[in-house]
Amino acid sequence: MKKTVAVIGAGIAGLTAAYELHKAGFRVTVFEANKYIGGRMSSLSADGFIFDRGADFFVLNYKSIRHYIREFGLVLKKIPGDHVVFRNKGFHRLAFHSLGDIISSRAVGIWSKLRLGLFLLRQQGSDASSYFRDVGTIAQTLNTVPESLLRGNAHALASKLISEEVADYLIDSFTRTMHFHSSKEITGGLLYLVAPMFVSDELSTLCCVSGGMQKLADAFARQLTVHVNAPVEHITQNNGDLVVTPTGKKKCCFDIVVIATPATKVRSFLDSPTKEQKAVLQQVTYAQTITVSYKILTHSLKNIQCAYIPYKENKVIAEFTNEEKKGISAGAYSLVSIGLHEEAAKKLMKQSDEHIFAVVKDEFQKLCPQVKVQNFVLMRHSEAMPKFSYRHIMRVRRFLAHDQGQNNIYFAGDWLNSPWAEGACASGATVAKMIINKHR
Repeated sequence: MKKTVAVIGAGIAGLTAAYELHKAGFRVTVFEANKYIGGRMSSLSADGFIFDRGADFFVLNYKSIRHYIREFGLVLKKIPGDHVVFRNKGFHRLAFHSLGDIISSRAVGIWSKLRLGLFLLRQQGSDASSYFRDVGTIAQTLNTVPESLLRGNAHALASKLISEEVADYLIDSFTRTMHFHSSKEITGGLLYLVAPMFVSDELSTLCCVSGGMQKLADAFARQLTVHVNAPVEHITQNNGDLVVTPTGKKKCCFDIVVIATPATKVRSFLDSPTKEQKAVLQQVTYAQTITVSYKILTHSLKNIQCAYIPYKENKVIAEFTNEEKKGISAGAYSLVSIGLHEEAAKKLMKQSDEHIFAVVKDEFQKLCPQVKVQNFVLMRHSEAMPKFSYRHIMRVRRFLAHDQGQNNIYFAGDWLNSPWAEGACASGATVAKMIINKHR
């Protein structure tokens, strides 16, 4: 008789796990709390725009994501334009593919450029670089890299090995843009991950799914049984079965459960976790942010694709993305999507939309006074990204090595040392492989 599997959460991790288990012959049912699937890889349509809610780009060498894009016959689209950092009332291009790029860069001063150049040169053949050079295997990287490279925080390590200026204007800006919080709260290993991204075309080239990230989520879901508007209230055990109770629906019994939701959500509905499950769940913390999008006239931001705004330069805005570079436009208008520093997001999280729009507009006008904006959409993210501290990484590493799958309950998702969409996707595939090997 085929084993039955409940997958809780229809984000990229849950959908990947469900799809691989379905292909292997398991009877899979997916439960999603929201009225839409895809989680942070979902899209919305409004006023003629197709707009990604969360992850709106990925790196060219994301191996897992690209595998499924090919499998489903979707179209991969490179995103043109420059990455820039804001400093001294101006934007400066970020590109360090050659010594000439480093020398000509105005993002940091001459002493920092020399120190940065030497650091990048050393990383090309170093053991650290061999661990971190491939973002496409980042889900495995954080579980295999030596502890010595993970200790401390990225800001302190960058200040020591390169300069405090590089730590403030490059490493911290990258962390706040991609992880939504300060580099003082993330493993020092991030420095070795960022280094190859600065110098590699394959790692610095951004892509998206033509038509919106939702296309990928929908392609998975077409193969599966997915219940939306079905938040799970309880997961309990009864005579060897796992009993899943969705809100407003009948209890269902399963042989196996895969939970692919934020750890904070798991703590609310997993009634009797083991000691090890409870311990790993309790230590997870998340960064918060708010994404504020405005309509702007096309060509307003010229060739900027993504702008990094150091905390020293602006205490509210961490980054903004020019959605026109993804082909998003409606008539004469496109969108600018602005992400906030966590410190600002925490203060504004409970304020009205109107207040947040006004505050962010004022700050954006300081950065781009020539760009006129109109309110479009605002999204609060109380669980934007797990914080990958040394303590978090080591606790998760031990759990995955010894305790994953206890009572036939498996966890999947970015918080399991699997950052970004690529990591979450790889996490779902890894969990599916574990289940297939153990239960088929």
